[in-house]
Amino acid sequence: MDVDHHEELCQVLADHARRYPLMDHRDVIKLIFQNEFGGEHLISEPNATLAWLRAERASTPYDPTVSPVEDIGNGMVRVALAAMEFTDSALRTLNRDFVRSAQLHVGRRKTFLEKLDALRMLAEDRLFAFTRQELERYLEGYIKSGCCPLSHSPAYRAAYRPAYRVVKRCNSLVALAWELERLRDQGGRALVAIDGRCASGKSSLAACLAQRLGLPIVHMDDFFLRPDQRTRERLAKPGENVDHERFLAQVLEPLAAGKPAVYRPYSCRTGTLGEERVVEPAPVVLVEGSYSCHPELWDCYTRRVFLTVEPEEQLRRIQGRDGLDRLKDFRERWIPLEERYFSAFQIEDRCDYQLEF
Repeated sequence: MDVDHHEELCQVLADHARRYPLMDHRDVIKLIFQNEFGGEHLISEPNATLAWLRAERASTPYDPTVSPVEDIGNGMVRVALAAMEFTDSALRTLNRDFVRSAQLHVGRRKTFLEKLDALRMLAEDRLFAFTRQELERYLEGYIKSGCCPLSHSPAYRAAYRPAYRVVKRCNSLVALAWELERLRDQGGRALVAIDGRCASGKSSLAACLAQRLGLPIVHMDDFFLRPDQRTRERLAKPGENVDHERFLAQVLEPLAAGKPAVYRPYSCRTGTLGEERVVEPAPVVLVEGSYSCHPELWDCYTRRVFLTVEPEEQLRRIQGRDGLDRLKDFRERWIPLEERYFSAFQIEDRCDYQLEF
């Protein structure tokens, strides 16, 4: 067994061994199981998982010393219930993250068994409180029984009071909020793009994050092409119905350099540029709107978020927001233009987060 093949997992196990010295073999195997399979085995029906989450949160005391998000490798994280004062809306969001992550994350028994081999090698090096021989005795029966999910050991529960949900980091709104909070508190200069399908909730998500974390927002809607820019040649190219040149020069480059962004927003309603706006540099600035992840802008961002929505729900939201008359225009014009852009540049797959909101 080549331990280097699972180098990330070995580092995760070493970190957890230091953080939780009372881990026994069951706790470590549970961690590896979650690393490989996520939380799929816990999903029955979303409403049932929400009721379970609410009950567990109610019995979990708030503890600000607990890390909100803990990396367990393979793109998975544990979101701690004790670390945040969840509103019921936030619990529903976490439950949705949990269910969606379980549906999207697929593990393999073969890979899981390889990871148990890596654990054997680490146990040989006395990384844990148990020996290689103790681990082997347990694994013999565990593998024969079918490698079922495990509960934490009594000692681990008593010492660390685990209460969390396992989610894919890239599909977790809670993980995104936590990462933005960390970026903000580090005091650097981070630009974060929120792109995605129309009516997927980009503006609402940006407003929610801005209010919670105190972040400024710039809207890509303010940079749609002016009439004189809408040439046949330009509009024939994917993603070119936004003035990314002006956006780069007036917003992203100044903010990245620690200077104010000064620009005049374009109004589609009046067809004119409005009064000058100024966005001061900040540790984190949110850029919200379609085409914000355009290839000409991509490298300016620290993180990129993609919001998606089911087609039926998308049309329902558009009709509720813009009316039946505008729905036809979205179906025949704006949605196809967006989808061509997403497909041409593989925007959804390349973003750091893929969320439903």
